[in-house]
Amino acid sequence: MASAADQPPAPAPTGAVATVPAGPPQVALSSLKFKRYVKPATPPRARSDDTPGWVELRFTVAADGHTRAIEILESSPPGLYDRAALAAVNRWRFEPVIDNGEPVERRSAVRLRFQPE
Repeated sequence: MASAADQPPAPAPTGAVATVPAGPPQVALSSLKFKRYVKPATPPRARSDDTPGWVELRFTVAADGHTRAIEILESSPPGLYDRAALAAVNRWRFEPVIDNGEPVERRSAVRLRFQPE
């Protein structure tokens, strides 16, 4: 149901200086190890509409493995599955990412696809 949305940044125009976003480095979702995965629930309104959709989110995996700073990047249809996607990702837990022997934060992104049952 979930797939990584790992896209490189767009190249900077010629003569421009590229800026790097502040915060922890971004990694592919597939490089993280889930301790707990919560499947997003399809909202009742979507089930009755039989409307498929998706939500693309970016989030931080904190040093303790909790998700933080979850933000919706885009969704279709707009708003229909946003709450379900946020609720699920907020409950995901990961094994800590270890860098130089210490747990560190990492950013990641995912596109969750919804298909009403």
